Amino acid sequence: YHEGHLTGDYFVYFENGRVQIEKHFKGILPVGVHREFYPSEADQEPRLKKILNYVEGKLQGEQLSFYSSGKKQAVINYDQGLLHGLKAYWN
Repeated sequence: YHEGHLTGDYFVYFENGRVQIEKHFKGILPVGVHREFYPSEADQEPRLKKILNYVEGKLQGEQLSFYSSGKKQAVINYDQGLLHGLKAYWN
């Protein structure tokens, strides 16, 4: 934190020590790839829940979400923080 705002790399962990949330900030703006994971055992590979891409604090490009099975749940595209193009959802 810097002056009450998140800055740099931010991680939240499950009780077993596995990463639950990974975020990155430049100043107070989210930047780069942010990931969220489903709970997993220490001997299992982490399972992605979401992948979000930020440029200068705004969602940019393809944003993905996954079911706990690993199958794709949704793909949503953004351009400078605004929805752009088609959204796709899977059962």
